[in-house]
Amino acid sequence: MPSTPHRALRALLALCTAAGLASVAAPSAHASPGTGPTAVVTMGDSYISGEAGRWLGNSLTNSGNRNGTDRAWTGSGYDPSRVYGTTAGGCHRSDTAEVRSAGPLATSLINLACSGATTENVVRASQGGLAYKGEAPQADQLAAVAASHDVELIALSIGGNDLGFPAPRTTSSGTRTATTTSRPRSTPGSTV
Repeated sequence: MPSTPHRALRALLALCTAAGLASVAAPSAHASPGTGPTAVVTMGDSYISGEAGRWLGNSLTNSGNRNGTDRAWTGSGYDPSRVYGTTAGGCHRSDTAEVRSAGPLATSLINLACSGATTENVVRASQGGLAYKGEAPQADQLAAVAASHDVELIALSIGGNDLGFPAPRTTSSGTRTATTTSRPRSTPGSTV
């Protein structure tokens, strides 16, 4: 049986997801259903924006540089616009983000996700949503897309930044610990 903090975390994530989906499920669109080019849209935070898209993997060298593994490496420095294009200084929408693998599902693959976004950056402004990194709330951006596209699919990934990821957390004893993305290990007879 999961511990109480794990249940609370799951409940919070479910609530955030439900709130996010409820706010973006029916954007006010001006286009009639089925009109305009088809689109697949991604919304949310760095998990779906493609933040990690600049990395090719691990290097076999331990020389301390990222030559060969960082796609933003120019040979003498780093140019994030090689991976993130015009969003290099903000949302970090990678050219290898998940939406780019949607292929023939739609004629337009639109990435509205923004690295660092929280749920309040996804919800419509009329429902309390906030602009982020100079962009309107993502659900408002979605409404604009839906006005000119036949949106076939919306993929939403949000919540990590609402929980403070990747900031350090404090244990009940006051000790600061690093947040990791790996699953905790269990010992025989215990539950995680």
